[in-house]
Amino acid sequence: MRAKYRSALKARPVDRLRRCLQCAGAELTARQFILDCRRMHELALIQSIVAAVEERVQPARVDVVRLEIGHLAGVSEQALRFCFDVCTRGTILEDAVLEIEGIAGRARCRRCGCDVAMESFLEICTCGSSELEVVAGEELRIRNVEVH
Repeated sequence: MRAKYRSALKARPVDRLRRCLQCAGAELTARQFILDCRRMHELALIQSIVAAVEERVQPARVDVVRLEIGHLAGVSEQALRFCFDVCTRGTILEDAVLEIEGIAGRARCRRCGCDVAMESFLEICTCGSSELEVVAGEELRIRNVEVH
């Protein structure tokens, strides 16, 4: 009985959101909810990038925005591109091209000093140690902007 009660408590916020969206005429599955939450993260990032670029280059029009994004940054390139297209409408960045350069994850072992390539935060060193200090791959920065 208690397990049912606990699972009902955990699901309550999602159910509330689902009910609100159903009242508004929208159907939302759990998978769509998770994907929408992930897109919101990228949306906030792109909104900040657009605002920063507009602040620094106005009144010039922007042709290209180049970003450097680490593979360990937890950012979806596809979601960023979608949000960029949406957020740049009606701004000086409209019709600008978004170029993204990926930066591979790298860490240094604190035990033996060896460099370790990282695909995720679950990597271990060849010496067997999991005491890794990330040295690259968490970046998210505007590399440069081309204007005309």
